[in-house]
Amino acid sequence: MYNHLLKSYQQVLERQSKLDYAGTIKSSLIHEVKNSLTVIQGGVQIMPELQELTPKSKQVLEQIQIASDQLHDFVKGYQTFLKTQNMNFVEKPLMQVVKKALLLCELTLQNQKYTIEVDIPRNLTVNINEAYILQVFVNLIKNSIEATPSETERLQLQIKAYLEQDKIYIDFIDRGTGINKEEWETVFYPFHSNKEKGTGLGLPYCKQILLAHRGDINIVRSDDSGTHIQLCLPLYPFST
Repeated sequence: MYNHLLKSYQQVLERQSKLDYAGTIKSSLIHEVKNSLTVIQGGVQIMPELQELTPKSKQVLEQIQIASDQLHDFVKGYQTFLKTQNMNFVEKPLMQVVKKALLLCELTLQNQKYTIEVDIPRNLTVNINEAYILQVFVNLIKNSIEATPSETERLQLQIKAYLEQDKIYIDFIDRGTGINKEEWETVFYPFHSNKEKGTGLGLPYCKQILLAHRGDINIVRSDDSGTHIQLCLPLYPFST
């Protein structure tokens, strides 16, 4: 009994240590992202002045502009969150936020065959910080892309949402390689990643943001046929 409690206590301390270290890294990364973002935004603005762009080039440039604007809002908001742990919440149509996330992933998806099914009631709204939840959706979509084996003929992803009592559930269901059941909890710990070039910060960030929204994110099912990740958000607004 004592050894079990001691082991659990040590695991909690280890996780907290990783969280503290992750917070320090995030602050440094935000600074570096801001510097790179300034260069990207400057390049987007002057590119049309340097040469005449084809319609395709204009479309790509518009997508870069949308992504850089989103990143700017995210960086600005996340800096505030790291300092104060507070967020600003607004009511948004969930379908609109999901469409924005898919648009931000369009460049990543353009060289792949894919089928993305979205089943969300059009009148369903969520009380969220849009920049943060948008980034959560983008992370989950990209995870699905990366989890899909290269030999797979077509990427398949389902995004569903429904209301149950006073909670909104959002499901991301893919046909990727899956996650071992022993790791269903630890994948939400900082620096835990099975990807060759993974940082182990994506899902922990998602967890942190959902908890800050008084919600949660968990793995419902994951095996060789794919992964089902479920987000839960409160229906009603709350004061922070």
